[in-house]
Amino acid sequence: MTAMRPDQAKAAREPVSTDHPGAHRLNRLQAALTVAVLVVAVGAVLYALFGSGGVLRSSPSAPGWRPGAAPCPASPLAHVHDPGRLEVVAKCATASGIVQQVEYKPGDGDWQVLVAVDPPYRRFLTPADHGLLPARVIPADLPDVALPALGQRATFYGTWVINKNLHGRAELHPVWRIVVPNAAPGSAPGGPAGSHAGPGRLVLTVAAPASVAVGAPFTLQVRCRLIMPGKTIHASQVHLFMEIINSRGLGVRWKAGSTNSLGRADLRLVALDAPGSFTVHIYASKSGRFRNAEQNLMVRRR
Repeated sequence: MTAMRPDQAKAAREPVSTDHPGAHRLNRLQAALTVAVLVVAVGAVLYALFGSGGVLRSSPSAPGWRPGAAPCPASPLAHVHDPGRLEVVAKCATASGIVQQVEYKPGDGDWQVLVAVDPPYRRFLTPADHGLLPARVIPADLPDVALPALGQRATFYGTWVINKNLHGRAELHPVWRIVVPNAAPGSAPGGPAGSHAGPGRLVLTVAAPASVAVGAPFTLQVRCRLIMPGKTIHASQVHLFMEIINSRGLGVRWKAGSTNSLGRADLRLVALDAPGSFTVHIYASKSGRFRNAEQNLMVRRR
């Protein structure tokens, strides 16, 4: 074993000086990193408590259910596009207010009614609502719901949810009953208030492959016609909503679209699910006319 020289032994016994400029820079860097981590952590806690609106968050609650005008469904999110984004607060809830907007949403086929709710319901809104409650009518319920007009007072019956994809916005989604006091009789459901279904009968045909391999693209070919007195014409701008349901009755794919001037629409999808039997549901609506169709679909292994 090699013996240490006296000068080496002395150096080994002496502590490293913290007065070195490099040591000071390292200490400052470590302190800055510690402060940055603390700032981020505190910010995350504050956002969790207050959200982006600066209002202290609390557990979401919902207005009560007013029975009599509509039954409370057993599965309120059935046929709702991508239901995983919605947190159900109350399966059945009732709210009323003044209609501020009625708008068709082509991305998912819903009709959205924005409502300035009456004072007793305002406490159930979240900062993400910006004072207006969205009430959504989905395609499957549209034949039974008459939409209100701008400025009308209406009462809405539906499921109270928190939309996790929209910063915690409170919504009635879906709404399956809208009551407008003293509304004019005879308005067609599924369209703007006061609209009436025109003459003719909507005809819907769907062509789909009988089977498709997992991961393979496929197309649903939709054709719509209007059977009029003495003639048949192409039905353009028909609102379409497609839902694929698995053998357990759960929706796994959704797509919205509309027909062109020739009454045609091609809905393209990809079979990403596990092999099995599925049912394709198509909902079509135009100016108070409605038609549904079903197709069986087998997804097979490659």
